[in-house]
Amino acid sequence: MPTELVRAARVVVEYRPQALEEAGDLVVPITAGELIADVIAAELGEVVTRRAPGRTSPDQVTLFKSIGVAIEDVALAAFVYEKAAARDTGVLVKL
Repeated sequence: MPTELVRAARVVVEYRPQALEEAGDLVVPITAGELIADVIAAELGEVVTRRAPGRTSPDQVTLFKSIGVAIEDVALAAFVYEKAAARDTGVLVKL
């Protein structure tokens, strides 16, 4: 992703420490001195719990840089399971 886009956006990530290690779109320009780590405005959890704002104006560019945090997969799986169970649909697979 172009560094100019990252610089112009309000950047939200799942988890700052992991993003600063694994998100190449952020790590490479930070390492090169083209961006600073403070380019990350908030974590997703902070936005969802309203401890940090998401978008602050209609014309603001907001960039969510997803790197994949396992708890998101677990939360989604639990949600899908609960919906399927409530509708009495799906197939139970024994592992």
